[in-house]
Amino acid sequence: MSSVMLAATRSATICRADFPAWLTGEKKMAVERWSDGNEVGKRLAAHRLTALLSLDLEGSKNIGAIGAVRTDRSTAFTWRGESGGLRAALAALDEFADGATCLVGHNIIEHDLELLSRHAPDLKMLDLPAIDTLYLSPLAYPENPYHHLVKQYQEPALARVQINDPLLDAELTLELLADVADELKSMDGGLLLAWHALLSTGVTGHAFDHFFQLIRDSVVTPLVEDSIPAITERLAERGCPNQAARIAREALSHPLALTYLLAWLPAAGGNSIIPPYVEKRFEPSALATRLRDAHCGDRRCPWCSERLDAGKALKRWFGFPAFRDHPKSRDGESLQRSIVERHLARSHVLGILPTGTGKSLCYQLPALMRYEATGSLTVVISPLVALMADQVAAMRRERIACATTINGLISMPERAEALAQIRL
Repeated sequence: MSSVMLAATRSATICRADFPAWLTGEKKMAVERWSDGNEVGKRLAAHRLTALLSLDLEGSKNIGAIGAVRTDRSTAFTWRGESGGLRAALAALDEFADGATCLVGHNIIEHDLELLSRHAPDLKMLDLPAIDTLYLSPLAYPENPYHHLVKQYQEPALARVQINDPLLDAELTLELLADVADELKSMDGGLLLAWHALLSTGVTGHAFDHFFQLIRDSVVTPLVEDSIPAITERLAERGCPNQAARIAREALSHPLALTYLLAWLPAAGGNSIIPPYVEKRFEPSALATRLRDAHCGDRRCPWCSERLDAGKALKRWFGFPAFRDHPKSRDGESLQRSIVERHLARSHVLGILPTGTGKSLCYQLPALMRYEATGSLTVVISPLVALMADQVAAMRRERIACATTINGLISMPERAEALAQIRL
């Protein structure tokens, strides 16, 4: 009863015939698709993406359930694990895939294809190229920090404990692919050229090359070397032009990291981070640091002389015209400025200042500059609970909303809100 009710929350157009066999108790592997499937197929066909097979497997080491759907058929494939039935199910899935041009999935390259190869390496469908929406979603939606598949059929408050529906997940992946294709189609041609070259180089043997050929209306696969001017231009728009040229020349050394750096840059400086799974796999933040948070050494550089200058950042963030004159460092400079600049140079520093001489700014300003440049998180550990709360409140009065505080005196809802801010 509860399973039926949960599935029914997805859409008013779903009926019992649309549920996978394992929810309804039926044993068949082919079921009717949900009613708006043809509409998704039409949207994809508008981009000349036809005869796609969207696949979702449940399980990490063993396959517990399978859902698959095609854009050129009115039926779908579904199977829930039964003792001894996997071999027959995979054979039927392989038959269902006959005639498909491409496989589609959300994390299909790292998960679903790996599972299929482990359990049935002789499947003909494994010869098909794949489009992985987990690779494409951050390109289309860089402002989103997380790119898990949004499962509308689950109640948000209970999503972690509800059963995944592989058939509906396969359908949702097709919807996501259609959304991504629509979004990318409207984007800057130079950026699409760069992504086409970089993804085709970084992920070989799959359908990203064909996908971008369709999106770009081009039958030519660009070489990374030919896309360097476009890459350099887009990096220089949002970072140091000297570092941009160096990073672009090294594109073949880190094609995927550069792909996601280019995707994230339009959202940089705002309330957005590089998606954690992208960072874990490809580490684009290392390139972001070079581009936006490492001085190139050229005093005439428009980015470094403006964005990486501590005095100008002080004026930009807090409105102060200069650092405090006293106390002074050993070389006669403002000690406050010296500490900030040592922080920015990533040097270890011990600062000892009297009360009332601006100690807090010595960590606040570098933290804000790093956040603006790369979305970096700075953790300040202090025994002064009330002072930390007052500092956060003061920054918010100045419309600086990227700081929060956590301590043992706040309520659980306040703690949850603070942790949510940190994750973003």
